[in-house]
Amino acid sequence: MKRLTHIIWCVVLALCISCGGDSGGGSNGIPSGPVNPTPTSIAVTGVAISKTTLALVEGESETLSATVAPSNATNKKVSWTSSNTSVAKVDSNGTVTAVAAGTATITVKTIDGNQSATCIITVAEPEPTDI
Repeated sequence: MKRLTHIIWCVVLALCISCGGDSGGGSNGIPSGPVNPTPTSIAVTGVAISKTTLALVEGESETLSATVAPSNATNKKVSWTSSNTSVAKVDSNGTVTAVAAGTATITVKTIDGNQSATCIITVAEPEPTDI
């Protein structure tokens, strides 16, 4: 009888090991079925601006663009600033508006990675018109 009990316990133990020992299903206790991996965040490593210099006349506007690297970065958001808003203003889309004669530096900066690029803006007064 003792030997039969020993054989039964060995069979039960072998069945438990082959089933993974849990109700999750897979071998070695690893659940079977679909696994939802955590998405991997891809960091920004750089940014480029469409022009590094730009000449405008008071009242003119031009839109600069930013290219974030790598192209598959998770967060491609950028912010735009002007070093001298009395000379040139820039909006959140990169549109630069010449305000008055002088120079200003427009900077685009990535939200992720704090990468930046600049464009030097030179604003001229309008040519006088003959009356």
